[in-house]
Order: sequence, then C-alpha cells, then structure tokens
Amino acid sequence: MRPSRRRRIVAAPWVELAAAFLAGTVKLEDALCRDRPQLFDGDTRLGARTREAIRLCRQCPALEDCATWVSSLPTAHIPGGVVGGRWRGRAGTDEGLDHPAEVDHG
Repeated sequence: MRPSRRRRIVAAPWVELAAAFLAGTVKLEDALCRDRPQLFDGDTRLGARTREAIRLCRQCPALEDCATWVSSLPTAHIPGGVVGGRWRGRAGTDEGLDHPAEVDHG
C-alpha cells in the first residue's frame, strides 16, 4: 500500500500581497466618508463635490486617524480625491488646499 501524501496548499501571490497591504490600513468605522466614494473621489480641486467632502471631513470623528494614516503612505500609494481632510490630485499629488478651511463654503 502506498503512503498517503499530504499536499501543501499555497495561497496565490496576490492573496499575500492584498493581506500585506490591508494589514497597514486603518479601520475608520465611524468615518463620514464610508459608503460615499463618489463624493470623496472628488470632481476637481475646487468642485462642488470636493467642497462638500472637505466640509464633511472637518466634522469627521475619524479625521485625525485618517490624516495620520494617509501621511504614512508613500506618495505613489496615496489615493486621489479628498483624503484626510485634503484634496489630493491623481497618484496622491497634493495640489494645494493644505487645510479644509481654505475651501470657500459660501
């Protein structure tokens, strides 16, 4: 009789990569941006959606944790749109708006 062989299950490389990426992601369960990606993806640097997103960021209980998280990312990994109370251009470039108060809400 032949001895049974154990097969080792190996995860696909993308699974390990995704797990490593998500391990560093902060959980912002009380963030006001949750379930509103279309708003926080923004339209333009001073567009209406961007202004509304920054207004919500100013009131968000998770703003400090979010801003800390995004500032810890390499520039190439910073998402565009409104993140951590600031407008970020494509590929995480910061196009100004250093503080939400710089947005005219009037």
